[in-house]
Amino acid sequence: MSSRNVRLNEQERLEAAAIPEMMKLSNQILKLYGIAEAKKYISSVVATLPNMKLEYYEVCDAETLELLTEFNPKQKQFPLLAVFAVTFV
Repeated sequence: MSSRNVRLNEQERLEAAAIPEMMKLSNQILKLYGIAEAKKYISSVVATLPNMKLEYYEVCDAETLELLTEFNPKQKQFPLLAVFAVTFV
């Protein structure tokens, strides 16, 4: 367990365990439907978790790290990096 997770209570640890799956599903949604839909997905899932607050969800070009507001999901290649941060309240 990471040093940050040691500070979480049992319920917060259960919620934190959902983060990798949320990221995996958001990346699938990103590739199929685009940035706006991926943001909606993350926002809606985090909203169901009582101890978690979404700080940000951003998508950027993996090479330049330039923030992206849109891209064509029908592209063959996805040089994207999606990141999000949550805090426990």
